[in-house]
Amino acid sequence: MSPAERQRRRRARQRAGRRVIRVEVDEAATEDALTRLGYLSPLRTDDPKEVERALAALIDRACEAVTRDAADI
Repeated sequence: MSPAERQRRRRARQRAGRRVIRVEVDEAATEDALTRLGYLSPLRTDDPKEVERALAALIDRACEAVTRDAADI
């Protein structure tokens, strides 16, 4: 990917209120948790993009739940 494309993608994320955060996690524990919670198929644990998608979905759902609960206070 060219530097210009990376910059376009970064700006698009900023406009959408999104950001990329690198986090070190225990691989097996994360895959197990995502699988048990239904975010990741056991057949897809070897696909890094699927694990990334599943983890992002879990984080998004957790943030929505916290925001929703805070609005009820």
